[in-house]
Amino acid sequence: MNTCAGDIDRTMSADNEPAFTLHTSKETFKDCELDAVGNPLGRKADIFLTNETNGGLPVHVIKEQTMKRDKHWKEEIILNKIYQHGVYPGVVRAGFFDRHSTSAGRSKTRIGLLDTGTNTLTRPGR
Repeated sequence: MNTCAGDIDRTMSADNEPAFTLHTSKETFKDCELDAVGNPLGRKADIFLTNETNGGLPVHVIKEQTMKRDKHWKEEIILNKIYQHGVYPGVVRAGFFDRHSTSAGRSKTRIGLLDTGTNTLTRPGR
C-alpha cells in the first residue's frame, strides 16, 4: 500500500505474532490471524480469520479494504440488496459493516463475514 509517513492505523494492533486485534466502531476482535493480503483493482485488501462473535453470531472472516476516500464503496449496498428478503444460497452472509477515515485521503472498510468457503480458483488435488 502506498501509505504516507505518519499514517498510523489506530484500529489495529499487533499482538503476539501472528495475531492481531482489530477494532471496529462497536466491537473488538482479538486473536485475528492474517490470512491474505492483496491489491485488487487498486484497493488494498487484507483478509483476517477469527472466531469472535458479533451480536451473538460467529464471525469467521474479517475483510478489510483501504481505498481513496472519494471512492464509492458498493459492497455493503450490494450485499444488503441480496439479503433484503432473507439468506440467499451461495452468497456469504455479512455480520457487520464498518467504515472510518484514515489520514492521507483514504478510508478503511471492514466487513465481518459469517461464512467461509473454498477458493474457487483451486482445483481439487492440487
